[in-house]
Amino acid sequence: FSGAQLAGFAPACVLGLLLFSLLYVQLARPMQLYINGVPTVLVQDEAQAQALLEEVKTELAALYPAAANLRYEADLTFSKSGVEVKAKSAEASEIRTVLKEKLDWKVDASAIQVNQAKTAVLASTEEAESVLDTVKRAYLPSNGNVTLVEAEFVEPIEVVTVEASIRELDSATEAVQLLTQGTEKIEEYVLKAGDSLWTIASENDTSVEALQAANPNVGEKSLQIGEVLKLAKAEPMVSVKTVIKAVNEEKIPYSTVYEKDSSAFKGQQSVVKAGTEGKKAVTYEIAQVNGVELERKVIAETVVAEPVNKIVKTGTKTIVASRGGGGSGVLAWPIRGRINSPFGQRGRGYHTGIDIDANKGDPIYASAGGTVTQASYSGGYGNCVIIDHGDGLSTLYAHLSKLSVSVGQKVSRSELIGLAGSTGNSTGPHLHFEVRVNGGYKNPINYLN
Repeated sequence: FSGAQLAGFAPACVLGLLLFSLLYVQLARPMQLYINGVPTVLVQDEAQAQALLEEVKTELAALYPAAANLRYEADLTFSKSGVEVKAKSAEASEIRTVLKEKLDWKVDASAIQVNQAKTAVLASTEEAESVLDTVKRAYLPSNGNVTLVEAEFVEPIEVVTVEASIRELDSATEAVQLLTQGTEKIEEYVLKAGDSLWTIASENDTSVEALQAANPNVGEKSLQIGEVLKLAKAEPMVSVKTVIKAVNEEKIPYSTVYEKDSSAFKGQQSVVKAGTEGKKAVTYEIAQVNGVELERKVIAETVVAEPVNKIVKTGTKTIVASRGGGGSGVLAWPIRGRINSPFGQRGRGYHTGIDIDANKGDPIYASAGGTVTQASYSGGYGNCVIIDHGDGLSTLYAHLSKLSVSVGQKVSRSELIGLAGSTGNSTGPHLHFEVRVNGGYKNPINYLN
């Protein structure tokens, strides 16, 4: 080509380059993605947006595998109008986030209705049924001696198919918590020094009764610093009624059989054979609601071991006081002397024995053979000796100036046990002498020869 010809092509080349540049800029400029007419994010082109949309759908389908018919309901439009020439498309991760969060993704889900009101929404019917089964099992017996008869919900409950946003879906754990604890938030309080149920209730606008209801295992005396208390009682949205059978081992009380013994005096008793409690297996049918017992009835009893009766011999021999003022002769006189104070009412009080006149240092003898159970100073009795003669009979010797025996010692009838004196609550030397039968005070005169 000649120079003139090349010069003629120049304007055309320049115009071509200009058009190509304008076309390139137009093609390279990102597009604004509108969701329901609202601008959200810049994308390279519609193809990129559609590809990322499929990726998001696949990701959500993996998160909710049990949900059916995953979809979104929105109008997506694209436009380069108003987008600056130098604008850049957003990163793919940002576009995915926008598509995930801005679109209202929906599924065909299953709702648990309690009293015809929707409570929890699960991804599938199988998940909803599993949640209800978990709620039931929370109140089933774990004890090996307990068996379940039946378990049912008190309220009418239904699982229905609903259209739900994925934001509405509850996890199985959330659904169980919702049904068993309700929607009320349970606040907690950490105990500190000086706290009491009353002060905690006062500070938190509640009552002691409400605190005790929310924390049934906590008592005023068992509060510990650092312990966590619930400030509100959870109110479950459903109630589970269970009927269980429980087998308990219980004691059978023994009976006491009294046998007459003509060789022992009236009032004297001796145990011939100790009693033994029996055992029985008792089967109860127990009705509960949310673990709280409503009713219990016995449906069976089986005796495991029969009780063994306690056998006690009781004396029938009558004690007759002699006309000459003497007694039955069961006991010997511990010392001979005048009776200064008899048995029975004395002024405003009651004299539980007899007072026999004596000089300090006079010997005191055992009224009958037996075992010394006390030989020591004892308050108003002063130096005192008690002898157990068996069959419930014992004698007491008080105000002694000296003790000649010790606890556990075996003594014979008329054996020296001490010396008369005036120790304890006493106005002068004498012997205070008591006769006791099975712990009761008796008139010694009726026993002395």
